[in-house]
Amino acid sequence: VDLEKIAYDFEYEIDHKVSPGLYEELTQLVRDWRQRHASADKPFLYYSKSLSYVTVYDGRPSDRPMRMRYDWPASSIIEQCNEAPKSKEQIQAGLKETGRGEVPDPASVENLLAALVARRILYAERGKYFTLALPTNATF
Repeated sequence: VDLEKIAYDFEYEIDHKVSPGLYEELTQLVRDWRQRHASADKPFLYYSKSLSYVTVYDGRPSDRPMRMRYDWPASSIIEQCNEAPKSKEQIQAGLKETGRGEVPDPASVENLLAALVARRILYAERGKYFTLALPTNATF
């Protein structure tokens, strides 16, 4: 690298600016989250697995914590996407490997993924899915 050609100071004008209302909303959400995290009512999102299903405990909504049970194949998807992000193809292959009954078709898997993302159990980015809930019975 030619050290004489490396830029270390930039001046620029932003083409677009964040609306003040949106900025204030984000700032308020961060304040609320910090306040809640400092209180005894900490938010949580974790899952516990059994032999045939996964139970997700979601305490992110402060007014109504939830417990949701997911049977196969959703339980397998949650488990598969825990360690590293997985593509739809990797998830489909993982379902085949488990050997639990009939493997759902790709459209059904896509619907399951969309439902788990909508419930904010999974996060999707660039065609990969990652479990947001932390496992309770993990070995560290």
